[in-house]
Amino acid sequence: MSKELMAGLKIAMGNGSTLESAKRSFMNAGYNPQEVEEAVRLLSSDGGAVSIAEARELPAVPTSRDLPALPGRKKRMGWLIALVIFAIMVLLGAISYLVYVLAF
Repeated sequence: MSKELMAGLKIAMGNGSTLESAKRSFMNAGYNPQEVEEAVRLLSSDGGAVSIAEARELPAVPTSRDLPALPGRKKRMGWLIALVIFAIMVLLGAISYLVYVLAF
């Protein structure tokens, strides 16, 4: 089991998360469930092997808010919205035409 996992759990608890929610977060993030369970067991039994000071010295993991925006993403989103609106208009027109043809 890595010190980083123990440190991450301690930091999460230091930021107000419960041990259970921190455990779920690490498992959802793709950490090995056995390693997470072992770290939780160690933290809940004896307080863990890594101190908070050591945990604070570890490099921070960047979040999606820290990453730069992908270039052109807003442009693509605009085109996608326009395409969806156009498709809905064509579909409504086809339905209206069918109703008109079948009604008369």
